Amino acid sequence: MSSILTFGEILLRLSPTHSTRLKEMHSLDISLGGAELNVAIALSHLGQSTQVCSAVPKNDIGNRVLSGLSSHYIDTKKIVKAGNRMGIYYYEEGKSMRPSNVIYDRENSSIHEVVNTEELDVDTILSGVSTIHVTGITCALSKKIDDFVLRLVKRAKEMGVKVSFDFNYRKKLWTVEQARESYLRILPYVDYCFAGFQDFSTIIEGHISNKEVFSEEKLLNYYQKFQNDYGVEYFLSTKRDVISASKNRIKGFLFNNNRLFKTEPIEFSVEERIGAGDAFAAGVLHGILQKWQNEAIIEFGTMAGILKHSLKGDHSNCTEDEILERLKMKSQDVCR
Repeated sequence: MSSILTFGEILLRLSPTHSTRLKEMHSLDISLGGAELNVAIALSHLGQSTQVCSAVPKNDIGNRVLSGLSSHYIDTKKIVKAGNRMGIYYYEEGKSMRPSNVIYDRENSSIHEVVNTEELDVDTILSGVSTIHVTGITCALSKKIDDFVLRLVKRAKEMGVKVSFDFNYRKKLWTVEQARESYLRILPYVDYCFAGFQDFSTIIEGHISNKEVFSEEKLLNYYQKFQNDYGVEYFLSTKRDVISASKNRIKGFLFNNNRLFKTEPIEFSVEERIGAGDAFAAGVLHGILQKWQNEAIIEFGTMAGILKHSLKGDHSNCTEDEILERLKMKSQDVCR
């Protein structure tokens, strides 16, 4: 089986217990997170061979991370031990009309120690890999890491390795202008691009103060333009309507060969939203790797993302059979 590799920072996620707010916390639940890791774990549970390239500290925390990943059947041979600390993010769960909140603590973490050193050799990273997945979150960590990601995707293109890139813009990590410069450098080397209407409208086109109103026609125009300009094989996204912190509606979109494929909108309850986009990306990549028809790919990916909303924690552990079964019984509440 061909292998898919994700490159990015592995994070410790710290969440106040009992849905307490961060400013009143007394104890914290600890788990693993990070967009790229979430995709790798979800793909592994879908039956794909997955590798992770990252860095963890040379201490017992790093050892615990590696043992945790092995329980998800992820190949960790390309994770380097370096530095003294993990990147961290604090997550405050939203309730009703109060949104969730994230605070990052990622400076001087292990991944900053190894980028552009002999410990992270691009050819070694890409050895035995058919597809690589990276995100804009990793590019946002530093100019040095952004440059390394560019070098990695360039080399992947030269080696015939497919490149999957998720814009994943985070305004707490960098500016729109910085993100635009990075994304436009990377796009020429991308085969599968996860980017939605607002990504193109706000980040690429710069409609910040006067936001465009979503329409499928405008989304199609963006996808056609950027597929013509950059040769991207697939564009993928979801359109989310937030009814409240506990109820959302999502519709999935896939653009390939100058055609836009879409799902019906599905309304659902939200246990937790973190990692849903990563589960969507994993579901879509699974469908592409399985060489499914485009309609099946976007239906499966969208349902994978929706089901993640029912799970606590960063990653999805849904199997292919579970997602396919749910697609068959959308209107049923209990599997008997």
